[in-house]
Amino acid sequence: ASFPSGRPKARMSSCSSDDDIPELVPAPEPPRAPERRRVPVTILTGFLGSGKTSLLRWILQGDHGLRIAVVENDFGDTGGLEGVIARDGVDGEPQKIVEMPNGCVCCSVKDELVDTLEMLVTRGPRTFDAVVIETTGLANPGPVATAFWLDEALQSNLVLDAVVTVVDAMQMPRYLEQEHSPEATAQVAFADRILLNKKDLVEEEELKRLTSVLRTINPSAEIRETFRAQVPLSWILGTECFGKRVEEELQRAMALPGGLWTKPSKKELSLSHGLRVGTGKVSSTGRLGRRRLRRFLSDLLWENTGPGATAAGLEGVSAECLDNRTPQERAAKMEILRIKGAVWLAPESAEVEEDAEAIPHVVQGVYDLFEVEPFQDAENIPEWMRENSRTNRLVFIGRNLDMDELDRGFQRCRA
Repeated sequence: ASFPSGRPKARMSSCSSDDDIPELVPAPEPPRAPERRRVPVTILTGFLGSGKTSLLRWILQGDHGLRIAVVENDFGDTGGLEGVIARDGVDGEPQKIVEMPNGCVCCSVKDELVDTLEMLVTRGPRTFDAVVIETTGLANPGPVATAFWLDEALQSNLVLDAVVTVVDAMQMPRYLEQEHSPEATAQVAFADRILLNKKDLVEEEELKRLTSVLRTINPSAEIRETFRAQVPLSWILGTECFGKRVEEELQRAMALPGGLWTKPSKKELSLSHGLRVGTGKVSSTGRLGRRRLRRFLSDLLWENTGPGATAAGLEGVSAECLDNRTPQERAAKMEILRIKGAVWLAPESAEVEEDAEAIPHVVQGVYDLFEVEPFQDAENIPEWMRENSRTNRLVFIGRNLDMDELDRGFQRCRA
């Protein structure tokens, strides 16, 4: 017997006569479609002259066997890539895609970045191993990062892999002191990998002092000293810093010494008082309420937090901050750049959070987005969580951090 396409099929066993009822045997299930591979996206940032061009030329011309798409977002201060990057055309569509001898391609795009890259990675018979987006020198990588930090439900072909910042070891101290301090510190704060470039032009002692400042601004990022921005591509591509490797970054962030508030000091490097970017760590014990934690994080990232916002509605909260900030810093708006942490939460399906068994979760926040997800690998649960099954910790990187209010708000998240 034959069936039109699309109708259910069954096999008939042999029958002894025309009156016998045929025995229906279920047909084998069709093979499952292979799991969709998402192309990792690396955001490359750094001031003009830091060494981004050297790194991009190595990617575009190196004999590494990878097919990588290099895209310049908002074409501007190219610093020498004009010969290999095509300027964008109408409506953000790449006017021309240049393919290099090693199989890599490059283009430039201003508008509809995500949609344009979706088109780029899905066309043609061969996909890409990675996408690298170069931002302009003064660009804040936060908005670009959140554009690619997409929910699995969106079925995107792209996935945010890491933010890589190239730092000029000679010029960075000056950038931190002068008018570019907000941009320079933001690029460091958002980074998952930092290339401390031009190490051959700086004395060893100065290099150590600058490394100390960078680690204070962002303790979770890996830092590697480089010459002409040369690093193994595996160190910056396919790192899964927003995926499986987040637990490793969390371990570094949790190793932050001292109390709740740290920032670069005059002894570490001669910086202006306008830096105001630092790292704070808060801890609590006991199971956290899922809804309370989400509200706490959403208020921080979405409500344009200012003095008193986190502690609003809390009884007995003093208006005077107990950290070491100046009155001018207390009056300034608090801006959260990144959040990383690990907490114990009740399952999503639990009707009553207080009575449910707690599950360890990873917390991440970038710019105006945050994510709270269970640990992907139980072996990567931090040791301090194993030792005390009800310890919760968050690390904040941002400007004008009010650690007294952040700590009090975090304590309110307990179930």
